[in-house]
Amino acid sequence: MRLSLVFILTVIVLGAVLYGLWRRRGGRDGNDDATLAPPVTPPAIPAPVQPSALPAPGALAATDRGGGGTAGPAADAGPAAADALVDAARLAAADRAATQRALHELALGVAPIGPFPPREHAHIVNAVLTALEDATRQAKYMPRRPSIVPQLLQAMHDSQTSRREIAAIISRDPTLAADLLKLANGAFYRVSPTPVESIDRAVAMLGTEGIRSLLAAAILQPMFRMPPGPFQRFPQVAWDQAAASAVASESLAALAESDDPFAAQLLALLVGVGGIVVFRVVLDTYASEPALRPSPEAIAMLIERQAAPVARRIAASWELSERMIGALNDQSATDAAPLALLSPLGRSVLLGRELGALGLLAREGALPEAEARARALRCGAPARLVERIWVRLAQVQ
Repeated sequence: MRLSLVFILTVIVLGAVLYGLWRRRGGRDGNDDATLAPPVTPPAIPAPVQPSALPAPGALAATDRGGGGTAGPAADAGPAAADALVDAARLAAADRAATQRALHELALGVAPIGPFPPREHAHIVNAVLTALEDATRQAKYMPRRPSIVPQLLQAMHDSQTSRREIAAIISRDPTLAADLLKLANGAFYRVSPTPVESIDRAVAMLGTEGIRSLLAAAILQPMFRMPPGPFQRFPQVAWDQAAASAVASESLAALAESDDPFAAQLLALLVGVGGIVVFRVVLDTYASEPALRPSPEAIAMLIERQAAPVARRIAASWELSERMIGALNDQSATDAAPLALLSPLGRSVLLGRELGALGLLAREGALPEAEARARALRCGAPARLVERIWVRLAQVQ
């Protein structure tokens, strides 16, 4: 009897315990595992990250470094932004091609100029390409480099060198001194209504940077002088464009790239020299076949493709730095190459040449001011800096 009672009590207690566990587990809904623990949410799979868009061809971008830094591409740029950058690159390339074509038409006095020379001129083109390989080793094509230039550049980089010492070095080369004074009194560089009559005064008025600029121009400007012949306006237009490009390149190097403004200016002028060397070789080659009239299309095509390589050969013969020679290589970059992939110095020269050409075309009335200005703002340089350069180019007469 007592054992039966104990057994009954044990069963009752065990049943109560099991009933309690069943209630706690929510067994009444038949889902025994539903609330054993909070459901574990698997880690979310991260959304695919859009690759950062390539820098725009104007990846120097919306602001110049002088105004607070360069604006890079957005880190979360999506396909739409990438497409917009590609469209901008194509537009900039089309602008550059149209600008170069208008510049050739202005310089050669022929419009319109087609993209290719006539078939019967193909052997002339090939002969020019062969002649250009050796042109920079010929005195009649090669710009002179005064022997004092290395010493002068060294003196100008030395902050301890006095104004009189710089003037004395320049005076040792009478031809260079004369060219320097002529430029200092020209409309492009003149800063005073009173004529500059001595190197010492020119150095005092213009300062080191001004003299460096005039020095580059004085060395190279004589290369643009040519005897009478066809396309008489070409040398002057080529010089005007080179000089304007030097001004723009200098500003871009100093203010957008924190690079050497003198190097940018010198390289912009050298590309202009490369163009005039190509022009002279073309005319000399045509002179050997009087039956053929020089083709504007052949001249334009050869200048576009060969001016920068010729300039690079000149720079190499002058033993300019590898950095400067590399910047000249950048001038031959394809239109598809993003500007961000060019060296800072090369980018300054490339964009400076574009701005210089546009400024000249607007000044000469060969391109409406509004269109030239719009292309300038689309070229890829910082917009606020373009505005400043445009004002400076408009003042050049």
